[in-house]
Amino acid sequence: MDVADLIRRCPDDVRLGMGVPVLLDADFYPIEPWASFFREFAETVGTSTLRNYGYDAKKIESFLRLRGLTVTAASQSDLVAYRKYRLETCPRPASPATYQRERVVVQLVYGNLVARGVLQRLPWIKIGRKSPIQGPEPVPNLQIRCLSSDQWVAFRDVGLAGLLPDGQVDPSFRGSCTVRNPAAADLGIGSGMRISEFTSVLDCEIPAFRVNETATLDIQATAKYAKARTVDISLDARKSIDLYRRTERVRIVRRQAKMLEKKIPGLYLIDRVDPIQLRVSGVFNGERQNWAISALPRRLRDIAVTDGEHGIEAVSLFLGESGLPPRPRTWSDVFHGASVRLNSFRGDEYLPTMPSKIVAHDLRHTYAVVVLRHLTMVASEMEAGRREGLLGHGSLSDHLIWNPLLRLQERMGHASLKTTMKYLTHVDDSSDIVRRAMETWSDPDKSYADYISEMFSRGRRS
Repeated sequence: MDVADLIRRCPDDVRLGMGVPVLLDADFYPIEPWASFFREFAETVGTSTLRNYGYDAKKIESFLRLRGLTVTAASQSDLVAYRKYRLETCPRPASPATYQRERVVVQLVYGNLVARGVLQRLPWIKIGRKSPIQGPEPVPNLQIRCLSSDQWVAFRDVGLAGLLPDGQVDPSFRGSCTVRNPAAADLGIGSGMRISEFTSVLDCEIPAFRVNETATLDIQATAKYAKARTVDISLDARKSIDLYRRTERVRIVRRQAKMLEKKIPGLYLIDRVDPIQLRVSGVFNGERQNWAISALPRRLRDIAVTDGEHGIEAVSLFLGESGLPPRPRTWSDVFHGASVRLNSFRGDEYLPTMPSKIVAHDLRHTYAVVVLRHLTMVASEMEAGRREGLLGHGSLSDHLIWNPLLRLQERMGHASLKTTMKYLTHVDDSSDIVRRAMETWSDPDKSYADYISEMFSRGRRS
């Protein structure tokens, strides 16, 4: 009997859901009070939050055990010692923002112990709004890391695709997935999605490439705070994805079909897809589950398969060698490896000056800066046209609709306009503008001025 069978045989009142962290002692028994805490806590948060809190709980538990203590026996001085250790004396001190999350875990678990009657009160004394376990408040500092067009091309072609700086094939390159990785990066920079969003896209969510045909994507479950929004998919991204589908992806699907068939009992087997309502239906753990595609959680996206043309295949767009989607750590390694490769060519005459490190979120920043520049210029030209009497006076709603910051906030999925305003230092529906902005940015024969001139000329003729 394997672990999956044991879990399925557990009574419902003690069974752990998928993604619930479990801390084990040296004898592989669950450690209390963490087991009870996470079982209850899992009903209110997502799997990514649970994973992060699980690692934080492991740090706290390990520190207390080194002092010969359990969580229930720890005192205020022990928790203060943990704060000082994490912020000052440990080999790699935590940032204030990281420790703040760990402090939240401490507060939650002890609050849970008091609520369940295990402890009579919290082990620390709170004075006003301050408590001894509280560290320094993190200072918000969003650093905008925007790539130029030349830097982006170098990162994609040299770092990810393995070409030489002069565009020739590098026979010494030992990397893999030289089509998948550039396609994923193209999707990230051409849509502004976060890495957790663009790496979890399903194959059916990106339509087949057709010239001059627009494409949008609705995301919710994989978005930050599950904040639903619609993103535009750039022409370059769809071209790259089309090439990936016809080469690396189909090769992996054919090779891993039989292996995935053996794993079906632990996978979410989708047997019904409604392309009109954008819903899927399938069986997982013997139970049928129906989902709107945009609401399908990451935990199911990673194990969702269907019976396709070549046998059982994952429904995710980007696949690893196992036939299932790569893990988040794999994508981090991909971007790190690309940066290391670019650094090895530093000083090459064909390579622009590059930042020492490029991470996936830099693609999102680049998208935001490029789009904000275009939206700002278009709004400025429209205002100039109104002053000249060419476009009418415009109502208040017109000004709000074309407000560049509000449009960018919507596209980026920012919860606060303050976050969107950070991009200001770098610089009817805006769907067409956003899509064309990214396509123009990657067109070496067009400048920003050319694009704006075209847009304004069309506006005057219409």
